[in-house]
Amino acid sequence: MDGANVEFKELLQRSGWNQSEAARNLDLTTASVSRYVNDIDKPTKQTLRLFRIILAGENHEPSESNKGSSRLAGEEEVWRRRANVAEKKLNDLQNGIRKLLEVSSKPLSEAQQIAKRAGDRYDKTHSSP
Repeated sequence: MDGANVEFKELLQRSGWNQSEAARNLDLTTASVSRYVNDIDKPTKQTLRLFRIILAGENHEPSESNKGSSRLAGEEEVWRRRANVAEKKLNDLQNGIRKLLEVSSKPLSEAQQIAKRAGDRYDKTHSSP
């Protein structure tokens, strides 16, 4: 008995799904699930990973209401996390822009004004026609 098969069986038991439900939720054939359960074939790492992700998005207590929707629940959680990351990045960018606008709207000190005028004169004399 392979360790992957043992893990698959444990995940199947934790999910509360029958083999048909597992096949549907994991996008497998019922024959594949049966071969994993009967130690004929070994589940792939991707299948085990998907199974773990789906169960992590659930409450681990199977009920009639979440048995059929567990795959969608797992996908929904992945998209929710992505949206949260995108929202945080957007907020960081907006805060950065606000800070830049605050700095650029402050009046220039006398030294900065002198340097700006000198730079403007330099640009006028060294610009190409």
